[in-house]
Amino acid sequence: MNYDQQRSESVPARARPPGDGEAGARPWWTRFAPDVEPWNYLPGVLAGLVGCGVFLVLHALWILPIWFVAPVGVVVAGLGGALVDVAFRTVEPRLPAGLFGRSLALCVGSVLVLVPTVALVQVGAPYLPTVDGAVRTAAVDVPAVALRFVVEFLLVTALAGAGVGWLLTRRRRGALAVAAGAVAIALGPGHNLPFFQVAVHPGPTLTAYLLTLVPLVVASVVLVVVDGRYGPTHATPHG
Repeated sequence: MNYDQQRSESVPARARPPGDGEAGARPWWTRFAPDVEPWNYLPGVLAGLVGCGVFLVLHALWILPIWFVAPVGVVVAGLGGALVDVAFRTVEPRLPAGLFGRSLALCVGSVLVLVPTVALVQVGAPYLPTVDGAVRTAAVDVPAVALRFVVEFLLVTALAGAGVGWLLTRRRRGALAVAAGAVAIALGPGHNLPFFQVAVHPGPTLTAYLLTLVPLVVASVVLVVVDGRYGPTHATPHG
């Protein structure tokens, strides 16, 4: 029995939520998720933690150690991984067959939702003023930078995620789930992306891209593989 047969035959009825227009007993704020049991999202939490570990190790090797952010990073990575897991389960019926196909699709989707905001950053004004490649800390307008981070980075990424979710599912639930997962990716491995422009500092920009891409790829593979082997659809359904 292949991977897809295992999943289709083992998914209990309770794991298939009602559509957008269907009535259900679940609270409205949880209807975007395929199921509500928190332990069902442990593959995503684990993937987030692994991605966080990869990010911290690469940052220590390529730039400098920042182990002091690990406590906050673990929390953000765990919660973000759960949100990405929700998005993954919501669009999973539309993904390619097999572990490799799903891993590749999740990797591509995770990068795709970041493309619009990265393009916007490259053509817009720098977030941080620089002179000869060095940031002028005293000239940083913190409120303006924070506003741009929220609007140009988080909001644009959320809209990109919503678009991907809608294209794959044609449902509000799918759009909302992928939008939330996209924001989690932006705040996780992608949080440095708005601050680097190729034209201003090409070397650090390439490093920032790699610090985003490598953890994303590793976390995507971990999520799909762990979910495929030990996810909720492999548990014995309740009678």
